[in-house]
Amino acid sequence: MSEDFENALSDALDHVAQAARPVGPDAARIRGRNRAMRQKIALSAVSLVLVAVGATTAFTLTSQHNGAPQLTSTTPRVTTSASENDSPSTAPTQTRTQTTASSPASSSPSDTGSNTSTSQSISADSHQVETAAWLSASEMPFASTMAWKSVSSSTISEQQLTTTVGYVANTTSYQALTVCGDPSKFLPQTVGAQVAAFDSTPASTGNNQATQYVFFFSNAAAAQQGYNWLRTQYTSNCSGITSTGAQVTQVGSEGSTGMAWLTQKASSGLPDLPMYEREYFVLRGDTIAYVSVTSYPHTLAKSYDDAGVLSTIAGHLCVYGGSCS
Repeated sequence: MSEDFENALSDALDHVAQAARPVGPDAARIRGRNRAMRQKIALSAVSLVLVAVGATTAFTLTSQHNGAPQLTSTTPRVTTSASENDSPSTAPTQTRTQTTASSPASSSPSDTGSNTSTSQSISADSHQVETAAWLSASEMPFASTMAWKSVSSSTISEQQLTTTVGYVANTTSYQALTVCGDPSKFLPQTVGAQVAAFDSTPASTGNNQATQYVFFFSNAAAAQQGYNWLRTQYTSNCSGITSTGAQVTQVGSEGSTGMAWLTQKASSGLPDLPMYEREYFVLRGDTIAYVSVTSYPHTLAKSYDDAGVLSTIAGHLCVYGGSCS
């Protein structure tokens, strides 16, 4: 292939030279120099062809061997995390496994810290009423005395969820909610609440009422914090009402998850304070249930089965989870 290339190049140069060939001794010297130059050019061209052919062959062999071009032996290799022998189903299988492991049921905040059996099956939602969470009229304290009957939720809340249960926003303005504690400081800790109420029968028995609230929190830790805050409000001061002669006494306790309080007004106490009010608080999961019995004209029994009431409330509230036996 080198001889053909050299002859062709020589012929081309001769053709150019023939176009203006000088005569005489000077012409002979010029032709000699041209011949030497053609030989040098031909040798250089052949060398370039051989180098190019060799480089192409080396590049082809390298590509076939390694699957990717490598210019020199010192070129850094770029590796991938997947092997050519990996099964195509590997990545999807990992994704499904991760999805199963992060199922919401396994990370529910209401299950945190539970060391007993739990009936957690419903997510606490302040706009969704769960019938199992509510005490019936016959389960309310002093039911045999007051013969409680349900009150329409349209008269006790701004938004009806059912005919007997209403929704309470955490921005709702209350003059009073629990006996001790400022509602404007407690409600904002919640994400909303639900309320149901009962009147005594017959109505001629006076101004008596039983009420149940369920306060909802963003998680179990927030609910515990809200419960702890309520406990700190039931002190010797208790929103200032004890200074009027009212007696606030703790009558029941379930450790860090339940408490009961009795408030009795003095004869010369505040006119808008009921004569008698019994309150129950129960913490479960990310909710707090609050049950109260209020009588403005009457003084009911000072001794009552408060432990039984707390247990009944806790049994209903377990629909939202928490530590339930």
